[in-house]
Amino acid sequence: DVCSSDLGQAIVFYDTGDAGHNTTAPTGIYEDSGWQYEGSADSYLGVPIAPFFFITAGHISEINTSTPFIFHGDTYTILNTPGNPHDIPGTDLRVWEVVHSKPFPTYAPICTGTGNIDLGATATIIGRGTRRGTDITIPESSGVLKGWQWGTMDHVQRWGRNVVEGVADAPPSYGELLYCDFDKPGINDECALTLQDSGGGLFVLENGLWRLAGISYLVDGGFRIPPSGAPITAPIFDLGGFEYQSSPGVWTLITDTAE
Repeated sequence: DVCSSDLGQAIVFYDTGDAGHNTTAPTGIYEDSGWQYEGSADSYLGVPIAPFFFITAGHISEINTSTPFIFHGDTYTILNTPGNPHDIPGTDLRVWEVVHSKPFPTYAPICTGTGNIDLGATATIIGRGTRRGTDITIPESSGVLKGWQWGTMDHVQRWGRNVVEGVADAPPSYGELLYCDFDKPGINDECALTLQDSGGGLFVLENGLWRLAGISYLVDGGFRIPPSGAPITAPIFDLGGFEYQSSPGVWTLITDTAE
């Protein structure tokens, strides 16, 4: 099973705003933890899961049968036939089939099911969206840093880590969603996703093998700085002092510092 991932949406890090951080494959204990399975289509990522199939997020309209898929330096042509792509009902997951003239040299093993993902497991998360932008502070916290705006959209592939907190039941069109929190200070390379990171993979270690467990789909948003700031969607590690829309037209203050 592969879930869509709800990851609070290249990768933004808590520890650093360096645009060159983690732009090459991880090494050490996180070697081969998913980076080798990422391909690209247009400005987005996709993950081969079989010799002629790759998976990505269904809402990415920029990927179509005229979009080349690049994997390990080779170009693959998406098959232009009825029935392609193969959407997975009740999810935002979409599987594209490529022309069968050459198979992918490798492809990601898939997690055997959300029930086999340990809560608290460290995941490797890969994206290709924006850099970390300007600081976000709010007057009610005396200018204390709360998070960052989305910055320059450079489409550089980066990897980070986060902890799988749980599985959320989403509306029927979304299916199950894995989710992570953006914590302060979190773990090493603690990350959140940003605009256009959709389609990248979330990988977890299962029975000694890094497996694809999720495809990035959406992020938390709709918070605002009181009393009447515009709603924002951004990597925020401390929501205390923000407001959220508790019902249409009604904004409620968040009084604690929970993520």
